[in-house]
Amino acid sequence: MKKLLLIIGGILLLTSFYYVARIVNDNVAWEKVKKENTPEAYDFYSNNFKRHLTELEPSREKSAIKFIRENISFEEAEKYIARYKINGCCYDHYTHLIKSIAYNTDDYKWYNFYLKLPKLKDTQKILDSIETLADKSLWILTRANGTWHRYIQRFPKGIYQKTALRNIDNEAWNTALKINSKYSFSEYVRNFPNGRFSETAKSNIHELDWLGTKQSDNVASYNSFLDRYPNTKYYSKAIKLFEDRFVNDLISGVCYQDIPEKLKTNTITNFNGYWVSRQLYNGFSIRNNNVLGSSFGYVFAKKRLWFKNKKHICFIIYRKNYSGAFCDIYIYEIIEELPKEIKARCLKKCIKNEIHIFKKIKDSNNKRI
Repeated sequence: MKKLLLIIGGILLLTSFYYVARIVNDNVAWEKVKKENTPEAYDFYSNNFKRHLTELEPSREKSAIKFIRENISFEEAEKYIARYKINGCCYDHYTHLIKSIAYNTDDYKWYNFYLKLPKLKDTQKILDSIETLADKSLWILTRANGTWHRYIQRFPKGIYQKTALRNIDNEAWNTALKINSKYSFSEYVRNFPNGRFSETAKSNIHELDWLGTKQSDNVASYNSFLDRYPNTKYYSKAIKLFEDRFVNDLISGVCYQDIPEKLKTNTITNFNGYWVSRQLYNGFSIRNNNVLGSSFGYVFAKKRLWFKNKKHICFIIYRKNYSGAFCDIYIYEIIEELPKEIKARCLKKCIKNEIHIFKKIKDSNNKRI
């Protein structure tokens, strides 16, 4: 029994020594932390000791502010507001410190950081003056780095807004010129409809479009080009090439159901009227809208069409039956054209190979000439 009591006493003595040692170590650590007085030291203590946790704040908060002041540490300034927000004991002191650093460093990031802090006690006049300083300091960085978009995003109505927008415009235009494509100029116009170079860009698009149209050289491309640019300076050239391509298609046997709208003769011309020809049928009427009189062609023809330019006369008889649609195409190359007579050479579906003479015997009002 006596031996057991001795053992228990020894255990109690050792336990008391252990707790005393812990208290001593805790106190020593706390004194060391207070002497060091840094946020890291306080954080180390809170992670490893507990005795003085109730005394940790506001000592740690004050040390954080002291560290920011002595080291001008933007990272610690961010950590402070993330941890304490506006609930710390020293928030007013903190905001005053940040404003002081911003003034002293004249650094945009500090101005901007200060302006984003909640519950500032400055008057609107002071805040506006700080906003102006932030504007000027960011512009210095913007000029050095060419970050015009960043400046406009932060200060859409800033002091240097016009210069920034002009530089953005210039850079976009230089990019479009470097690529030099219809797409690049179209993108410039889309993004800068009122840009300094928008008219030049549109002109370049027009030129590239015209070049592409000529390279494509088909009925659809000419028709599309004239749709997009009804007042183009290339109108006469486009119509001529359009006509040539259309006639070449007919010579190749392409069966058109109608004359392309832009190639139609919608007004009464000298060619309208009633014509006769020894090589064709006795006579046929040429009407406006490129319709050919019913006396020409087949009884069951769906459409009878004519087309004429300075070089060719074309007749198209469009038919359909159970096997599909097809055309009979007559083409003549004009040799000489007079008001009442046209001499032509047959190119397609020739009845006779001799010179073909068309004679006009009635005008568009069906009056004999």
